[in-house]
Amino acid sequence: MDSSKVQLSAEEMDLVRNRQWILTKQAVTEKLYELFGAVASEMQDRMNAHREDFSEEVINSSPKISKGELYKNFPWVVLDYPRVFSKTDVFALRCFFWWGAYFSFSIHLRGEYLRRYGPLLLQEIRNGQFEGWKVAVDGDEWNFDLADYDNAKSLASKGKSYDQFLKLSVKIDFEEWNGLQKKLVDNFAWLMQKLV
Repeated sequence: MDSSKVQLSAEEMDLVRNRQWILTKQAVTEKLYELFGAVASEMQDRMNAHREDFSEEVINSSPKISKGELYKNFPWVVLDYPRVFSKTDVFALRCFFWWGAYFSFSIHLRGEYLRRYGPLLLQEIRNGQFEGWKVAVDGDEWNFDLADYDNAKSLASKGKSYDQFLKLSVKIDFEEWNGLQKKLVDNFAWLMQKLV
């Protein structure tokens, strides 16, 4: 192996010597877990008010907060609730933090849940209710990069439709951090109203 290929640049050497940036990243991640935990608790309270409107599988799902380091080379933290993931069916609401990019709030439907809720959401899109939201109905179902999504209104205006899955997402800028808990819970409550 050529040792010149494993030498560090001056910038890389500065980072290797500086522990503070790692501690700062860890502190931000801990705050995200705390924030998403509070959001999950509020979402569960609101979901309980809709017990009769959703399947037991959806109602009985538990919140899950997870993290990773390399979604398109950047760290992420995600809250999924409610969450149903099977080979054929998906019903998931996702709060996603992508380091260096943004937060997003999404609904992801496939299979039984797409057949049940897809027409309701499509009608709401046609009625202009998802202004500013992005949509994905084809391509990689597990792509969370909103740059690859279309505007939600294109689903109706271009005659485009869903076949295998439907994902609707709204971007939330980092500058909205201080009001993020309310914004996520409000989006959750608003979306629940669209589904019942």
